[in-house]
Amino acid sequence: MRNFLVALTFVFVSLALSACSDLAGPDWGSASTTKRVIEDMSERFALVVNKRNAAALANFYTENAKLLPPYSEIVIGREEIQTYWQGFIDATLSLELILQPVEIDFKEGLAYEIGIYSLKFQPKSENQAQAIVLNVTETGKYITVWKHQMDGSWQIAVDIWNTNTPPR
Repeated sequence: MRNFLVALTFVFVSLALSACSDLAGPDWGSASTTKRVIEDMSERFALVVNKRNAAALANFYTENAKLLPPYSEIVIGREEIQTYWQGFIDATLSLELILQPVEIDFKEGLAYEIGIYSLKFQPKSENQAQAIVLNVTETGKYITVWKHQMDGSWQIAVDIWNTNTPPR
């Protein structure tokens, strides 16, 4: 009987320890792995911008993400974010975005990325001859907050950027 009670106690202690480890939350991985994942996601984001695909851009964001573009109101939600990006794409003839992460850190399911960007674009114009000579290069900085999802992926929860060029 005593052996049975010892075995039963062992089972309960094992179950309790197992339950406690589940409460600790998911394994976020190492800092270097998370940093590489975020760098890869940023590179893919820039590629999708350059391909001018607003629907694919919207899928980088969480369902209730916040976009804080310069000279604009806060854009809330994936659908509105897609509309914002589509408007930007529609207003340009060409786009080339380069993102350069400078700092990435994370804790418990959130990561932040601070970086600099270079954006080259050609705005559309009523006068196409004028548009051909009007190429814009903008540089600036950004902060992106990434949120770890239940499926193991990372999506953008908050995205803000601003230009180094003062308004004209």
